[in-house]
Amino acid sequence: MTIVPDYDLQAALNDRLNDEFPLVPIAWENVGYTPDLGTAYLAAHLLPAEPSILTLGSTPYQERRGIFQVSCFYPALAGWGPAKTGAANVVAAFPATLQFIYNGLTVIIDKTWPGPGISQDGWYMVPVSIQYHCVYKG
Repeated sequence: MTIVPDYDLQAALNDRLNDEFPLVPIAWENVGYTPDLGTAYLAAHLLPAEPSILTLGSTPYQERRGIFQVSCFYPALAGWGPAKTGAANVVAAFPATLQFIYNGLTVIIDKTWPGPGISQDGWYMVPVSIQYHCVYKG
C-alpha cells in the first residue's frame, strides 16, 4: 500500500494517543466535540513543518518533521496538580526515540515537553509538544 504521508502521519500519532488514553475524551481536528464542564479531556493537532527532500531521483527519500500538539484540559480552579500530572502522562506516552509504524510509515519521536499552564474559558490547559520525524520513499 502506498504511503500517504500527511494522512498516515496524522493517523499514526492519533492512534498512538488514543491507544495510550482510551478512557480520556479526545477532541480531534475538524470533528465536533463539546467538552463536559468538569471532565478533563485532550485536544490533538498536527503542526507539520516544511518537508525535506533527502535524495535525488524520481522517487526520492523525503523527511517530514513537526510537532504533534496535545492540549490537556482540566477544570479551572482545581489547582495545577491534576493538569500537570495529565501532561506528564502524555510526555511519558511519547518518549524520545519511540518508534511506531502505520501503513509502512515509521514515525520517530525526537523529544516531548510540556508548556506553561494557561487558564481559559473555565479550563486550565497545559500544552504538550511532541516533536517527531519520519522518512519515506516518495
